[in-house]
Amino acid sequence: LCDPSRNHGAEMDEVLKPAFAVRGEPDFSRGPPGDAMEYLRRVRHEASRLPQIVVSKIDAKRVKHQTRYMPRPAPAASCPSGYLPLETWEDAAASHFADFRQALVRRRLKGAGPYALSSSSSSSTSSSSLSPSIERLPRSADEQAWGAFCFGSKEQKAHPPLLQYILRMDHVSTCSALRALHSKLTDGDPEKGFSEETGQWAYALLAALEKPIDAQISSCLRELYRAFAAVRSKGVSSEDDVLLAKVNVILTIISRVFNQKVA
Repeated sequence: LCDPSRNHGAEMDEVLKPAFAVRGEPDFSRGPPGDAMEYLRRVRHEASRLPQIVVSKIDAKRVKHQTRYMPRPAPAASCPSGYLPLETWEDAAASHFADFRQALVRRRLKGAGPYALSSSSSSSTSSSSLSPSIERLPRSADEQAWGAFCFGSKEQKAHPPLLQYILRMDHVSTCSALRALHSKLTDGDPEKGFSEETGQWAYALLAALEKPIDAQISSCLRELYRAFAAVRSKGVSSEDDVLLAKVNVILTIISRVFNQKVA
């Protein structure tokens, strides 16, 4: 609101740009505002009585420590320096992973024969839409079902990350499976939850994960980094070079490709 007769100054005019002019003075003797213009006059009158700069008076004696609004996340588990990969090794691992992602994208664009289903039907397709030889996938957002599908349960056997599954998974399905992977690694000791199949699914899901990623998946990837760092710290012996390399590959992908390294 703007009173044309009042000089606000150049700086205030830049901050308080008027929407339209309101002329006249409010008439408080009439009781409540009788129309919209009278209401706006009273709003302008109240605003004109306020100082342009307001300074809050704070008692410094009552402010002793800065309040922590966000808890500090736990750091990643440390490991012997000999377990850490060389930078050249990380560069090579990230390069191979990038090539694999590009090959997967080209395969999706080219089509995957009987497995080239649309993303909307990949997880909720009726049984009549699928060939009998193609196994039906869980619903996209069902994290528990994806955990049972990927890693097995009492009622269901585990499935390897075959290309026929990965090509039919949309972004929501991939995120649900990643959260299920995180739950498997963090329920109890991470090193007990890590297996050959776990590493294979981690690599395949990260390759299928679309960028950019949202805040929830960023948090999930950081938690996965912590979980795999715990595996490297406690569950890998210095003589098991193959397992150590697999864990370092996943850590390199999360930190280098998705920029979610945890200090």
